[in-house]
Amino acid sequence: MNKTAIISIDVEEWYHLDYFSGDRSGHSVMDGLENILRVLDEERIPASFFIVTELLANHSFNFDILKKYGDDVGIHSCNHKKPNTQCVEEFTEDLDSAIRDYIKYFSQAPTGYRAPCFAIDKEKMEVVRAKDFLYDSSKIDLPQNKLYGNFDLTDYEKISPLVYKCQNFTVFEVPTKKTATGSLPIGGGGYLRIIPGWLYERWVRSYIRDSEFYHIYLHPYEFSTSKIPASELRSMSFLNRFRMLYNRRSTRKKLKSLIRLLKGNGYKFSTYRQYCTNLK
Repeated sequence: MNKTAIISIDVEEWYHLDYFSGDRSGHSVMDGLENILRVLDEERIPASFFIVTELLANHSFNFDILKKYGDDVGIHSCNHKKPNTQCVEEFTEDLDSAIRDYIKYFSQAPTGYRAPCFAIDKEKMEVVRAKDFLYDSSKIDLPQNKLYGNFDLTDYEKISPLVYKCQNFTVFEVPTKKTATGSLPIGGGGYLRIIPGWLYERWVRSYIRDSEFYHIYLHPYEFSTSKIPASELRSMSFLNRFRMLYNRRSTRKKLKSLIRLLKGNGYKFSTYRQYCTNLK
């Protein structure tokens, strides 16, 4: 397979973040999603999306527009509850509700799934697989982030360093750069935003020298320029406010620079759905 890059977006609001515990409000950061879509338009590249489906029923944003970027819109849970905080029955009910919301809005079944905070185990992944999803992208090997899970893929065939398959179901692992002391984050928008651009791109350059597949996940709040009222951030610690708000105005420029880096190294942009089709 040719060198392939995929940009994915977890379509969620700022209050879906795990470290927010206050009351929800009408404030939205979907201007950040619009900013991401502008980059995709400017660079003429597709993308994959995973949406928190409760937004489909009560949000003014026209999510139908996402389908024009490669027709690959998946599910990111019903309301962003982490699967590893749910029993199997609760998780199944949540997933079924998300699927119903999705079909009601898009008039078709979803093909992709990503767990909130990558927090899923093998038992619940089997629930996802049984629902006839084509693929999942919930695996990341970054043990220093305690929010993340790292489910077992023993029964899966390793197709490439980041791609695993079990029958007709494919799992995409988020890339990390392995070092003697651990793993470096090179596949997430928060890391792209907070880590100095020259250092992040250095890590990516090092990674793609030995890999023909790279993908990254982004969130609307990372690209939003709207100011979240201070009263709505009071439940957050200083560290979490920093993690959420720092350097947001630079993210668009950094993403465009990353895209140019990948294009300059011969990468073609695709979607998870198309990648799965090409594997057949």
